Amino acid sequence: MFGDDGTKIETLHGLRQQLEKSPTSHRPNLCISDFIAPSAAGVDDHIGAFVMTVGPEENDIADRFAADGDDYSSIMVKALADRLAEAWAEYLHLLVRRDLWGYAPDEQLSTEELIAEACRGIRPAPRLSRAALITPRRRRSYVSLDAERTVGVSLTRVVGDVARIDRVRTLPRPPEAVYFGVGRVTRAG
Repeated sequence: MFGDDGTKIETLHGLRQQLEKSPTSHRPNLCISDFIAPSAAGVDDHIGAFVMTVGPEENDIADRFAADGDDYSSIMVKALADRLAEAWAEYLHLLVRRDLWGYAPDEQLSTEELIAEACRGIRPAPRLSRAALITPRRRRSYVSLDAERTVGVSLTRVVGDVARIDRVRTLPRPPEAVYFGVGRVTRAG
């Protein structure tokens, strides 16, 4: 990743799909880097990234309810915070598609279409799973975005400790980018 002045900001790493595919399918095993032009290509390409939160208070509020024996309210606070964070992330992605990068200026998707991921472009999360340890890529994303200073989101050792209220997403520019599963990583190389 390079800044506007050409200085290197970050190197992003991704896993390539581990799926065995039929040779006749002519579908490659994908990696997020497949959707980013290499600097040697001389193409003006971009990748966006953001981190957002609905606020660090969610954990404290949920914990207070739990300490008072009100598990239902604790669960509802967590669920509401999670849905608000996801809604805000979806709205930011909409702004990118319609206005900032403008590859879908007239997009008008229904809720069902959004759930079915019918929009062009993707906003993948730099993590393996909610239960996984913080990956180097996720840590670098937070550092590059200066997330702790700008929005007060900091990392703990385990993703699950903070994943309820925060969202980190990378946005490869090509609207042709698609979501894909990496699959189970079972071999080196």
